[in-house]
Amino acid sequence: MTARTGGRGQAAEPAPDPKTPQQHRDELLAKGNAAVATGARPSLDLDELIKSVRAIEDEIRKDATLAAAAARRGMTAALVAGAGLLADELERVKNAAPPTLHGLELLSPADRTFVLEALGLVTDLRKSVGDAARELGTPDAAHLLGVGAKLPRSVPSVRRALHTFRAGAPDRLALLTHAGVIPEDLAEVEALETKLKAVEKGKGQRADERDELSETLSALGIALEHFVTLYRARMRMATRKDPKKMVDALSLLPRRTERRQRPAAPPAPEAGQDGKPA
Repeated sequence: MTARTGGRGQAAEPAPDPKTPQQHRDELLAKGNAAVATGARPSLDLDELIKSVRAIEDEIRKDATLAAAAARRGMTAALVAGAGLLADELERVKNAAPPTLHGLELLSPADRTFVLEALGLVTDLRKSVGDAARELGTPDAAHLLGVGAKLPRSVPSVRRALHTFRAGAPDRLALLTHAGVIPEDLAEVEALETKLKAVEKGKGQRADERDELSETLSALGIALEHFVTLYRARMRMATRKDPKKMVDALSLLPRRTERRQRPAAPPAPEAGQDGKPA
């Protein structure tokens, strides 16, 4: 891209950008997809990238002088708008992703509901048995049923919690009776445990969907990281004669992008036989 020369004492006007925002978006995303194909993943937080691009768009829109200086260095309004399209896309994909963690996103909606119901059952059982154990003064007996242990929201964790409760039940029938747990409850625990084993085996069928979502997010993130790198390089040159402008422009980037490496500390002198430096 060449700039048109202005008159004496006037800054050169930037040449029109021959590319549209959509074309810039496509080029950036192509770089992201190529990087993901090699196994790369974004090194910056996706929310921070979105926030940074939004701030850059706003600054370029508000400051015509800065926008002109940026365009002369290749950071055109169309390129910034193309990054904005990617930020919109990344935000939509992130918001559409299942919010649950630890593998629940790999389940069908019906199985996910079932797992959460099983989680509710084992939680209620633990609470009731815990209350009964405190009332009887036998907390150790409750601990052997899993009461008080952490219970992550994952299929294996819920299944193991049901198994622990069911396996310990025969030796603690008095405590269970005191807690209001009846044989039908234990039968439900056993049925749920069996069902969860089947759910856990079938979970892999949605792994491909999970991987595809991860790759899409990664490609969008890396595309925005590429834009951030371009912005940093070009805006540093565009504002190099105005330190304050440079600070303001680079402050819009994700923090880690501008973090400088501290010089390595010099090696300590070797100690002599008396423990003092040689």
